[in-house]
Amino acid sequence: MSDINQLPWLDIKNIDTFIGKNKIFSGLSLKLNHENTVILGPNGAGKSTLIKLIAREIYPLVKKESTFKIFNNEKINIWELRSKVGFVYSEIEKRINSNSLVIDIVNSGFYGCFNKSGLDEFLHKEEVLNLLNYLKIEHLPNKIYGGLSDGEKRRVIIARALIRNPKILVFDEITNRLDIGSKYRILKLISDLSNKGYTIILVSHLIETISKNTKRVILMKDRKIFADGDPISILTSKNISRLYDTTLEVIHKNESWQIIPKL
Repeated sequence: MSDINQLPWLDIKNIDTFIGKNKIFSGLSLKLNHENTVILGPNGAGKSTLIKLIAREIYPLVKKESTFKIFNNEKINIWELRSKVGFVYSEIEKRINSNSLVIDIVNSGFYGCFNKSGLDEFLHKEEVLNLLNYLKIEHLPNKIYGGLSDGEKRRVIIARALIRNPKILVFDEITNRLDIGSKYRILKLISDLSNKGYTIILVSHLIETISKNTKRVILMKDRKIFADGDPISILTSKNISRLYDTTLEVIHKNESWQIIPKL
C-alpha cells in the first residue's frame, strides 16, 4: 500500500472558477504534495482565490474531465479539512470581533467559528494557554483583540490555525502590514513550525519570504501557473523579471533571497 504522504494532498485538474460573472481560472491544474511550497506572484495573480478554493470558500465549476480532490477525496468534509489544514489569511482577521478576547478567538478554532457564544471557553483552556506560550504571546489571553499590534494579531490567528494540530499550514500574505521586525519574527516562527514537521504552504508577492526550508516554488501570473519547480531553477532573474514585468536581478545569499532593480 502506498504511503499516504507520497500522494498529493491537493489534486486539481482542468478546473474553471467564477466569482460572480468574472472568470478567475480557466483550465487550472495543480498538485500540492507534502513539501514546503511557496506560491509567488504579483497582486491580482489569483493566489488568494486559489487559497479560497482550497479552503472551500468558493467552488469550481463542475464539468467533464475536471477533478478537485483534497486528500484523495472529491467529497470533502469541511470539518475534516479543518482538522488537517490550518489556514491563516486576511479574511479570517476581518471576521473577528475586535472586542473578542484572545483566549476565545483561539478556542473558537476547535469549533470552526468566530462567535464564542455558547462555547465552553474552559474546555480547551490548557491547550490554548500552552499554545500561546509556544507562540510567545502568553501575556495576551485576556486581552481585547482590537487593542493588539498587527504582529500580535497575526500570532493569535496562527494560534487559532494550530489549535487542532493540523498537518498542513497555509499562510496567505502573512507579512502584510507588518513592520520589519515583526515580519522577520513571523517568518522565523514559520521556519520553526516547518522544523517541527508541519507542511508549509506560503502565498506571497515577496521573494524575501522564501526560506531555506522551501522545496518548491510556484509562480503565478494572470491567474495561471507561470513556472513550477525547485527554488534554484525557478527563481532566476529572467523568470522574476517576466513575473513582475520589471527588469530585476535575483540575489541568493546566506540561504535567503532578494530582488533589486536592474538599472
